[in-house]
Amino acid sequence: MVCTVSLVGISVPSFWFGIVLILLFAYRYPVFPSVGMRTPGDGSMLDILQHMVLPLVVMVLGSFAHYVRYVRSAVLDVLEQDYVRAAKSRGLAQRAILYLHVLPNAAIPIVTVAALSLPMLFTGAMVAEYVFAWPGLGRWIITSTMARDYPVIMTVNLYTASLVALANFFADALYLFIDPRLRVKM
Repeated sequence: MVCTVSLVGISVPSFWFGIVLILLFAYRYPVFPSVGMRTPGDGSMLDILQHMVLPLVVMVLGSFAHYVRYVRSAVLDVLEQDYVRAAKSRGLAQRAILYLHVLPNAAIPIVTVAALSLPMLFTGAMVAEYVFAWPGLGRWIITSTMARDYPVIMTVNLYTASLVALANFFADALYLFIDPRLRVKM
């Protein structure tokens, strides 16, 4: 069941999922507003939060499906290791095996995916801003790309590359805290 739901979450493009949410929750069952950042004339925090629900759901569910697949794969890979079988044969509780042996060793690929999701979140925000007509950086980038505004396109590429480099640096720094085998002693 988890594999099927996460596969659907990965396969469905975020713009299409956003359009489906607009059709369901803004037109068919009018619970949330469909476009914009706020209702004209209403600047309350509740109104802004209502406008944020659908874009946030689009952005979170797309990345959540990726996380589920990677976490499942990493945990299943670690569960097949010999030290986990040895811990089971010693009579350790399942919870202790999971928290002391499986999750710390499965955390390295999960940290990598989480760190590299920062640039993906940036590009996902562009799609959500465009579909839900939010004013912001993503909408400006898409408009500039359509107009072939090359300085903006180059700046966005530089910004995205910087985010990837920064995310990789933070992932490498987290590796040292997660896995003591990676620490170098001088």
